[in-house]
Amino acid sequence: MENNCNYPKSFVELVNEVNDKKNQFNGQYIEYIGVGNPNAKILIIGKELAIDERKEEKQYVRENLKNVEGWLENVKKDMALFNADKDEFWKKDPEAPINPMYPYRGQYFRIDNGKNYGTSRTWFDYQKIINQMETISLDDERKRTICFHEYCFSTELSSVSAENSKEADVEKRKESIKVRTTELLKLPFYQQFPIVIVAAGHYPKEFGIDLEELFGVKWDGKTIDRDDNCKLKRNWLNVHLGNQPKLLIHTNQLSINITDELLRLIAEKCDEFTKSNNVKL
Repeated sequence: MENNCNYPKSFVELVNEVNDKKNQFNGQYIEYIGVGNPNAKILIIGKELAIDERKEEKQYVRENLKNVEGWLENVKKDMALFNADKDEFWKKDPEAPINPMYPYRGQYFRIDNGKNYGTSRTWFDYQKIINQMETISLDDERKRTICFHEYCFSTELSSVSAENSKEADVEKRKESIKVRTTELLKLPFYQQFPIVIVAAGHYPKEFGIDLEELFGVKWDGKTIDRDDNCKLKRNWLNVHLGNQPKLLIHTNQLSINITDELLRLIAEKCDEFTKSNNVKL
């Protein structure tokens, strides 16, 4: 497949490489690439997709197993961000992949478990960060919808999927995380983001992930886990910096029990970095 103007060369190479290996990468299963804008400057890495593959089999197949297929279609047609979901490929078959560039476009900025065009708790928190960033100018109307996909690319540490992380197969998760952090996430596409938010809580410690080595950054040695008004509660974040320049924020999984203060701090750290390093979002 030829490189196209709407996508970075490193992304086209990533899609082709994962596809050529037919869901195998050094003998491991890594079919999930991610969702969002490949030209964005912010990479968000979560734990894993919150889809029960037994109860929500069709959703699991469309969002997870067919993620690469969806990207192949977008790249093949050189699909631009704002036109991707208008193509008939995404409408002709209810079991076709969810368009990974802008999944479930049109959701409202509210939580109601997907009903009435609401969104998930995690996407709600991702959107809150974008809404609060000074370096991303959104009017009030835009802030009422889920549009963070335009400004971020998001993926997961594990390709294993479960409605609740406690329900996932631990051994499969361990195998998936090992290959994704030693092979997949080291590929040039994932490495080129100036801002990386690892919203995976204890996973790096539990699974021996060296974020400093993986992304070429250095932790400043301070954990921000409280403020004067104690609004952070049990929330926390660690700031890592690299020479590219690069900012990496390691923080809680963004789902339940997340305070607005934590999301504000993440937005603030991103704003400080973009302004001081002249990074255009």
